[in-house]
Amino acid sequence: MIEDSAGRTLVRAAMKAPYLERDEEHLLAVRWKEERDQHALHQITVAHMRLVISMASKFRHYGLPLGDLIQEGHVGLLEAAARFEPAREVRFSTYATWWIRAS
Repeated sequence: MIEDSAGRTLVRAAMKAPYLERDEEHLLAVRWKEERDQHALHQITVAHMRLVISMASKFRHYGLPLGDLIQEGHVGLLEAAARFEPAREVRFSTYATWWIRAS
């Protein structure tokens, strides 16, 4: 799947990260949006790296290294976090999917 040890470490860390419940995700998103709490952003992004890896693996047959695809997907994940509006009551993963693909 991933060629280098750094990539494997990233995948292992992503798979160990806990899923977020809807309420916890909403609370973290509000903390990030209103207070710019970096810890809340970190928790959101780590919990959704599994999604980035899953989506990136679907594009690996286009000739790009999987590590590069994951990095670009992470950029999309951060963009989604910056633009996410918790008041809309949509799950972050649903919103982030578009931004991950777009990056």
